[in-house]
Amino acid sequence: MPDGHTVRHLTADDLELMDALLQTFGEVFNELEPYTGKRPGSDYLRRLLGSDCFIAMVAVKAGTVVGGLTAYELKKFEQERRASPGSVPGFRVHPHGKPLKVAVAFCSWKWFESP
Repeated sequence: MPDGHTVRHLTADDLELMDALLQTFGEVFNELEPYTGKRPGSDYLRRLLGSDCFIAMVAVKAGTVVGGLTAYELKKFEQERRASPGSVPGFRVHPHGKPLKVAVAFCSWKWFESP
């Protein structure tokens, strides 16, 4: 990846990286309490990361999470749909993570291959 950044699609086994992503989001959004004060338990995170309606990705450099992206599928109730709308509520890069280089790493990720 560009400039030594590695992008990873998190799976149910990546609890440490998910914890690091929550910490990074808390720092970058300047809202540590919502992201770190009441972290979900391991079972909840495993179910979430293993589901087909949530995705979390991290950019890692030198063993440190420097950026992340989260997205989820919004299942609608008013009518059946083939595809539900999605939302990408979180994409942030820690200031020490060189935001432009991290963004390039995410754009360079092979989006249509299995994680």
